[in-house]
Amino acid sequence: MIRHLLLVFALMSLLQIARSQVKIQDVKRETSLQIRPQFDSTKNFLHENVESYIGQTLWLKPKKEEFQKFGYANFYIEKGVNLYSKTYFQPTKHSSVTPHDSIANHVFYVKDVYKQKHHLYPTRDIYMLELEDKKRGNFVFYLYDTNDEHQFPFIVNGYVENLKEKFLHAKYYQKFSPFTKEWKPLYTYVLDSDEIRSKVGTIWVIEDITLDNEYFNLSFQLKNSTGERVLQSISSFDESKFIPKSEGDRLIKKYGLKRFTESLQGDTYIGMPSELTLIAMGKPKKINRSTNSSVDEQWVYDYETYLYFTNGKLTTIQD
Repeated sequence: MIRHLLLVFALMSLLQIARSQVKIQDVKRETSLQIRPQFDSTKNFLHENVESYIGQTLWLKPKKEEFQKFGYANFYIEKGVNLYSKTYFQPTKHSSVTPHDSIANHVFYVKDVYKQKHHLYPTRDIYMLELEDKKRGNFVFYLYDTNDEHQFPFIVNGYVENLKEKFLHAKYYQKFSPFTKEWKPLYTYVLDSDEIRSKVGTIWVIEDITLDNEYFNLSFQLKNSTGERVLQSISSFDESKFIPKSEGDRLIKKYGLKRFTESLQGDTYIGMPSELTLIAMGKPKKINRSTNSSVDEQWVYDYETYLYFTNGKLTTIQD
């Protein structure tokens, strides 16, 4: 119990830091670009659209304790990168990383983006983000890999603001079965108790957008009417666990509460409407469709499971 309270306290402390860090900074600096691309706030990682980061505020996520000793890679004091480039807060002459505690939780403002040739592979382009360290007031350059989202260590403020506007206070029907801290979906955390006792169909509301204190993933904090709370990673948040209340209400009105609840429980039956089957089974890997005198569909799932529909009604289940 004490350990749990300490974890919750640590999490809340971290979240307070995160909230203060992601607020928009009133920074006015000129960039060398004449036209600044609009930031796509639906994404945190922009791949090749790297120039859209200009003018954005980035928060550097801390690392899990066991990985802190490896520090942060790709932070340099100069934009020209070669084998002899010095890293930001380089602890030793031959070190290639920046110590974790020297920049973790820092806020950076993206002043500019530079495109240049890779020092080892001349046919390959690389990008350097020129960042202003808002805590120290100096500038640093981050080597940005357009293909490696996993290594991108920042949370973009514009992305967080978009999430808040879109999801905060949104309501969902529970699809998952009760689970405990020992058995739970990936990147899902039970708060305040040892298990979730609420039944399928319970309504949950997103009450906050925060971080978990294990991997520091952006997460939705959800709460139901009984006071139970869970933390669900945004990257793995999908309709396999929660159904938007607006969609659920539409289906209840169309098919009735009993049939909708059956679909939340994962039940399927011959004659089941495709809309409810989608709730019960989740999205198929592939849909094969043919149209003659009727509309026939084959839904393909893993483990050689196939569902067949005619005019929107389930006709055959093959597994």
